[in-house]
Formats: sequence, structure tokens, C-alpha cells
Amino acid sequence: SGDCITGVEDLNSAEMEFSYYPNPAMDELNVTLRSIDKNKEGLLKVMDASGRQVLPIQTLIQNQVNRLDINNLGAGLYYLHISIGGSTAGRAFVKN
Repeated sequence: SGDCITGVEDLNSAEMEFSYYPNPAMDELNVTLRSIDKNKEGLLKVMDASGRQVLPIQTLIQNQVNRLDINNLGAGLYYLHISIGGSTAGRAFVKN
């Protein structure tokens, strides 16, 4: 299915880097994105452990803290998938 992601790269590249905290998180996750292309916004998908998207796609503003409400997610392991231009990166986080 087009809505199912089976894996994402866990990297920061010369084109893009991002950070997030806290991990584990309870109600909110803070994500910061930096990219070479300062004029583009990033897109964030949150997937569960089975690869299903569990939150609507979020737009990330570069060089500022983007707050993500994860209060309605159940406890468990989730994956952040961020794309900007042709670059993508991903990381896991835990929701308590």
C-alpha cells in the first residue's frame, strides 16, 4: 500500500539534519530541522512499528522548534520520517 513505509534511513546528511526531544516522550515531541535549502519546508510523517502513518503529515519550519502533539498516540515505538527536497531521513522515538 502507498501508506505503508517499511524502512527509513537513519542519517543526517550534508543536505539535511534534524533533531528531536524528549525521547521517550509523553505528550509532545519537539523537532528541529536544518537544510541547505533554507527556502523549503520539511514534511514529517509519523509511523507506527508496522509502518502505518498514525498522524496527519506535518509541515516543519526550518531552524525553529516544531512542536508535535503525540498525546493521542498509544505507548510504544514510532518512527519519524522527514523529507525536504530530494533528501529523506528517519529516526525512532518511544511514546510513554
